[in-house]
Amino acid sequence: MAMLSLYRDYPTWDTKPFESVAVAQVKDGKWQPINSYLHSVKNLTSASVLIENDRPSKVVVKKIVNPPFEDFIELPTTSFTADDLRWNNGTLIELKNTSLQQLIQMGSPEYLAKLVTRIEKAVLNLNEQAQMADSQIQQIVVNGGDPPKGLTEFSVLYNQRIAIFHAILPGLKQAASKGK
Repeated sequence: MAMLSLYRDYPTWDTKPFESVAVAQVKDGKWQPINSYLHSVKNLTSASVLIENDRPSKVVVKKIVNPPFEDFIELPTTSFTADDLRWNNGTLIELKNTSLQQLIQMGSPEYLAKLVTRIEKAVLNLNEQAQMADSQIQQIVVNGGDPPKGLTEFSVLYNQRIAIFHAILPGLKQAASKGK
């Protein structure tokens, strides 16, 4: 995995970055670029790499005006924090309010139907994650403990994300059904 780390000042060995994102990974024996979004930048900004001679060579950072909606459906498979999830949820709301109508108008019914399926699968996964977090919280409370803030926060954020998807799905389903 190749990572881009951002520092506020010139780093020393013990300086921790304020943000790190994956920009490339080895897949099937070859380096593949990963398009990651920087959370610490005011405007939506992506970071990736150019691959030259089968290796990552240069980091490419660019402002994104119309990001692909698909980039924000599934959650990252690597570890992520509540702040990452909160940022992703906020970005998803912005896309819903700025880009969804254009996506619906420009997307083919087949493409939109596939998008609906991906979102519905994501909702199922989020429901499972939220229920597991709620069960853990309940078990801790039954045993007389205080649930960790992070666990409660994730439960809330998963449910917020489900609500965002429920606001997006009707328009996508209606547009996808027009082609049938």
